[in-house]
Amino acid sequence: MGEPRLSQFSFNWLIKWDWNPELRAFRLVADFYSDFTITWGGGHATIYNRGEDLQLMMDRASGSGGESKTAFLFGRFDVQIKLIPGNSAGTDEIDFEFLGSNSSYVLHTNIYTGGNGGREQQFHFWFDPTADFHTYSILWNPQQIIWYVDGMPIRVFKNANVSEVAYPENQPMKIHASLWDGSNWIGPIDWSKAPFIAHYHGYSYTACVWTGTLDGEKRRETMSLLHEACAKWGFFWRVKKFANAHYEDFLKQKFYNSELAKGLGPQTKAAEVDWECTYYLQHQPVCNINDFPDITAEFRQTMDEYIKQLVKVAEKLAESLSENLGLEIDYLKRTFSPPFVGTKVAIYPQCPEPEYVTGFRAHTDAGGIILLLQDDTVPGLEFFKDGEWVPISPTKDNRIFVNIGDQIEVVSNGTYKSILHRVTAPKEGNRLSIATFYNPGNGAVISPVPKLLYPSGYRFQEYLEYYFGTKFSDKVARFQTLREVFK
Repeated sequence: MGEPRLSQFSFNWLIKWDWNPELRAFRLVADFYSDFTITWGGGHATIYNRGEDLQLMMDRASGSGGESKTAFLFGRFDVQIKLIPGNSAGTDEIDFEFLGSNSSYVLHTNIYTGGNGGREQQFHFWFDPTADFHTYSILWNPQQIIWYVDGMPIRVFKNANVSEVAYPENQPMKIHASLWDGSNWIGPIDWSKAPFIAHYHGYSYTACVWTGTLDGEKRRETMSLLHEACAKWGFFWRVKKFANAHYEDFLKQKFYNSELAKGLGPQTKAAEVDWECTYYLQHQPVCNINDFPDITAEFRQTMDEYIKQLVKVAEKLAESLSENLGLEIDYLKRTFSPPFVGTKVAIYPQCPEPEYVTGFRAHTDAGGIILLLQDDTVPGLEFFKDGEWVPISPTKDNRIFVNIGDQIEVVSNGTYKSILHRVTAPKEGNRLSIATFYNPGNGAVISPVPKLLYPSGYRFQEYLEYYFGTKFSDKVARFQTLREVFK
């Protein structure tokens, strides 16, 4: 006998696409309350236990379901699920589906891209999925999709980079969970066993959050995510491509093919400490590109246009960071003026023994705002977050990766973080990195903004007296007031 279909853990294309995406920030969340919305069958769906748990129910009247408030482009997504005893289930677009009869379940996986599926694979459970919670995870990045059950990979789908095999890498998705009547697909339901209840627990993700532009209708949301990314991570993607997008492809091709690049190799002295070959271009306030005779006139012109656009991006980010810190919108631009703008071009050659050497040792960047155009296919960049090295996947569509340097951390008095990062030596292929630095000028005087300094010189009892009247207000505003009181 057919049983109800349970959409346990699914990723769906956004139905409505009416805004212009620009920024993505890495984020870690584990709370149904904060990032999940019940979208249908409201009386049949319950979030409880401080947001740790979600229960979906279906009877003859209705099923139920919901979706994440956030849209994502790449990440790892986890949820613990306890299936309905004796009943079956399924999901859509990067799918975990649970199909079966009264006696057993079959774990069914599939991918839909542009509305096209047909890439199913099925597995038999090696445990009873109805007896307890088990963790179902999907890792989705530009190179591959991996399905996990209790941390064990059960399927890998690689990005073949060919038009004949579509891969989901451009459209953002939301997480969906639903319990619904699938009798028209797999047969009639035994309603005598209703209500059917599915349990979800431990919803979490480490992923790239997709949001709107710094100037569009999603501006407030984007500014909030930008603040969170700079405060908690110190890095994020800038997704919106330049109007003349061939700049990035042209630069990569020319750098790889230039005589200058061909002359670099692991035999250089730099390889004694880092498996890295580099040269530096200065753009502002003095340009040294003419010091490199191997760089053609066409290449110089393209580089000039590319840098002009990058500087505009950096200045816009500087304004947004200033605004988020409660400063005058041009504060960082004035502090950095006249800025130093330079580009480090690095090639990390294929390394025969990458376990014995790093591409570039762990460090933070000395300057302000760093904008990275990195390799399309060869990985290597890693950031240190919460005691772990987080790998940054290569990108095929020339997204700019942004990270915060030491001077932003100093000016913000530690509100924004300059994060430790490194480059691993590539085992296969050469990795190209084109990093442009928007730094303070050499004569710029850097210090923490006075209004961002912590208050000091008070007795704890004095703090408590003010705290109890402002306990549920903004902490930053409270510190600013106390700083004025206890000057």
